[in-house]
Amino acid sequence: MTDTREMTQSAQNQTLDFVRQSQDAFVEAMQVWSDSLNRLVGTTQERTASVNELPKPDEVLDQVFDFAESLLAAQREFAHNVVRTASTVWAQSEQVTAQESQKAASAATKTSAAATKTSAK
Repeated sequence: MTDTREMTQSAQNQTLDFVRQSQDAFVEAMQVWSDSLNRLVGTTQERTASVNELPKPDEVLDQVFDFAESLLAAQREFAHNVVRTASTVWAQSEQVTAQESQKAASAATKTSAAATKTSAK
């Protein structure tokens, strides 16, 4: 039972690490975007002329939430893939256990039959 808990904890830790890396990458991308925007806007005099060229706040908000939806969808797909993979491993484990049980039962039957023959003589 401890192995199952350790495996589950390990999978959760790996998933959290992946999420943190994704979040760090997003923050870094936002920093690059912000730096690029600041270079684009330029000096204070140029800013006043360029303000009208900037996207509207509603557009930026929609873009941010569209990206967040895409990120969440990717994370959902990732989680489904993890569960699907874990389910496959689980099914294979159950199959191996069943095969081992059959082998053990077959060996026990053979041993019992051999013992019965020996005691009958």
